[in-house]
Amino acid sequence: MELKRFESADIEIGKPLSQDAFDENGGLVLQKGHVIETEEQLKAHLERGLFHRQAAPAALETGSTQEQITTLTPFELLDDAQVRLAHLFDDITASCTIEERHVNEITGLCKTLQEACNEDMDAAISYLIMRNAARYTVKHPVHNAIICELMTRNLKWNDQDRLSLLAAVMTSNIGMIELQEDLYRQGKSLSREQSTEIHKHPEKAVEILAKAGIRDRLWLDSVLHHHETLDGRGYPHMLKGETVPLPSQIIKIGDIYCAKTTERAYRTPLLPDKAIRVIFLSRGRDIEASIAEMFVKLIGLYPPGTIVRLVNGEIAIVIRRGEKAHCPIVRSIIRLNGEAHHLPLWRDCSNNEYAIKEAVYPDKRMVKLNKHLLWGYVDADPAIK
Repeated sequence: MELKRFESADIEIGKPLSQDAFDENGGLVLQKGHVIETEEQLKAHLERGLFHRQAAPAALETGSTQEQITTLTPFELLDDAQVRLAHLFDDITASCTIEERHVNEITGLCKTLQEACNEDMDAAISYLIMRNAARYTVKHPVHNAIICELMTRNLKWNDQDRLSLLAAVMTSNIGMIELQEDLYRQGKSLSREQSTEIHKHPEKAVEILAKAGIRDRLWLDSVLHHHETLDGRGYPHMLKGETVPLPSQIIKIGDIYCAKTTERAYRTPLLPDKAIRVIFLSRGRDIEASIAEMFVKLIGLYPPGTIVRLVNGEIAIVIRRGEKAHCPIVRSIIRLNGEAHHLPLWRDCSNNEYAIKEAVYPDKRMVKLNKHLLWGYVDADPAIK
């Protein structure tokens, strides 16, 4: 990544940054969409050194035809990963085995997911919350993998270890795909047979993966232990305390959050801030306190994709996480009088005038939000189709 220094003329006070800003070593300083509010803030950042990505021109210097280079948005990349995972699960279920081609496909779709997160982590996080037509067995592992990628990047894991953990997330329920879909729709208590199958599925998944020739210990161990908890109530080995591996705890926290924020046949989903509260209160019991606290800090009380009501009465959608967990950047989509904005308006919730009053469930006006416009991937209007 080639970096070029920002000049004062490149940044407008009070307007969202059009791209990520880095320090001279390539470390992320300000995310795309962050709003610099004052001249003093801008001056301080520029004095420390603020840089942006600069595309290397070498690719256009070969004499080849200069075709327009198009890239998929994070939403399209994640859609693609879900479609491929659905086909993969159908193929595995039909053949009752995992073959080498399946392993290659798992690795490939995990790389696609990493590409989406690398392009725009906030857009990727919004994918967890915004309406998604994929079946539960497909969208749940994709959603959880986004959280795992968010967490392991913050922990500075290397590329291969992050990829191994994502592969574990994608295959952690490979031993009970059909049952998992049935349970999603089931409104009654588990039968004894279902409970037995659930408790056996981590070991069954590892057995299936091992037969496919997978020897990656991080991958296999993460699948085996992804339902263990600190207090020893987990399964299959009832590990306790420090014996519960960190990778498994990361999968566990993603599993809890994604399950709580997903609608079930017997309940409505929790709003994101309520799901965060569940995780925060369970710290030290299910998951190590430091891991739970890191997750809350990283994703925020109102993650991208959350619909919120502002203190001024507007309805907005969270676009970017803010420096504080409760102060994201949003785009106002519904006026106080209930009419849609012709164009969505940027609001910084750290400004008291635009503070968040509460998270709300989306209504029928918000079913077809144009996420490509809201996240700045197309220049079109209106925000609501």
